[in-house]
Amino acid sequence: MSNDQEFGYDVVWQQTMDQGAFTLRVTRADEDTALLQVINNSNDDVILSRDRMPLAYGARFGPDVDDVAEWQAIALEAVDDWLVDHAIDQMKEEKEQ
Repeated sequence: MSNDQEFGYDVVWQQTMDQGAFTLRVTRADEDTALLQVINNSNDDVILSRDRMPLAYGARFGPDVDDVAEWQAIALEAVDDWLVDHAIDQMKEEKEQ
């Protein structure tokens, strides 16, 4: 039994970004939908984004390339938003010191 099955979810697709700082994971919710999660590995595995997404053809033989492109775009936006917010917070902290 794989770790994915052991923990009760079916990973359809997974990728890391920024040298492993973020994980993009798509797990099957049901036959035609999935859950896309963007996880910040460098910040206690905080979930930056969680979205239900359709799965083209049910991803029976792996994810559709158009689905992957959409997931990557959503994840990139979530990571960029977090990085901007994080940079603003750091600047505020530096001003307060």
